Amino acid sequence: GLLGEMRAAAVRPNTALYNALISASEHNWPQAVSFFETMRRAELRPDVVSYTALISALLANQEVDRALKVLRSMDERGCKRDRVLYDTTLKGLGGTPR
Repeated sequence: GLLGEMRAAAVRPNTALYNALISASEHNWPQAVSFFETMRRAELRPDVVSYTALISALLANQEVDRALKVLRSMDERGCKRDRVLYDTTLKGLGGTPR
């Protein structure tokens, strides 16, 4: 895939690239989680955009408990929430039976 090609070319992926990959995986939440975890293993710090994209992917696939766990983990990791995150989360929860 793209990450393999980048590594072969000695191009180090950055947070912005991982954010784009997570966002592009909205309809494949396991892939979104995988990109998020790969980013963390690469010692890149997920930012609020990373968390928002992952939460959006989880909620789009009715993975409410996982999404709320990710939301709570932001505090533990020192990542501040923003308006876009709250809007995305509330929108995603609005269409999910709870």
